[in-house]
Amino acid sequence: MCNLVQDGAYPGKSTIVFLPMIDLEPGNLSCIFSTMKFVCNEAFKYRANPMLTFDQPLYWKALTIIDNEPKDSDLKSIVLRLGGFHLEMSFLGSIGNIMSGSGLAELMETVYAPNAVTHMFTGKAVARAVRGHFLIYNALTSLLLCEHFHVSSTVLKDHDTENVEHLSSLEDSEIHNENTFIQDLNKLSYIFDEILERHLPVDTLDQNEVLRKIRDSISTFRKSHIDRKPDSSTMVSIYGYGGLAA
Repeated sequence: MCNLVQDGAYPGKSTIVFLPMIDLEPGNLSCIFSTMKFVCNEAFKYRANPMLTFDQPLYWKALTIIDNEPKDSDLKSIVLRLGGFHLEMSFLGSIGNIMSGSGLAELMETVYAPNAVTHMFTGKAVARAVRGHFLIYNALTSLLLCEHFHVSSTVLKDHDTENVEHLSSLEDSEIHNENTFIQDLNKLSYIFDEILERHLPVDTLDQNEVLRKIRDSISTFRKSHIDRKPDSSTMVSIYGYGGLAA
């Protein structure tokens, strides 16, 4: 039976053993150094690349140790990885650092309290930060689509009385553009529902006529903006398209 599921010689009976323990504090530099040496030795035995995942404080200490090692040290071959949650915190903190002074914080403060925004921009309050960035992304995407299709942002609202009055005040060409945009949005909504109900395979979306039409149209729109002078409105359009393209 063993030969049916495994090739080669019989590896022997499986055993469960405890790995060596280092009786030191996790943040101790000697503890981190000993751990990396042990992982390197074990990886070299199996001809594999040593990889280690640390939380943010230990990651920084491990990176400092490796950086101070000689060039021929075996620790230089270690691939350090940041834990998933701390990687997300670091990414959110980098956004807050890069976008400081751009008005993004003031925009966030229309939804969150100023103290909460401060924590969100330093990589804390992860759930709030992710939701806030999604809100801004959706707003930029809506503005980009409205600018691209030459329609007013009021078409994104429900068809209430104010929206009807707005449509009645537009010229025929503008009404045609808005009606076309609304039709495309309805088609996209239908496609989205079909995907959620598993009636439409995801791998067929590249061949979808509606998505291809919108993608080609936005691509042409983006190229026309690249040649312009990068003022604030153009940068917002390109930034918004970058999110759409991703």
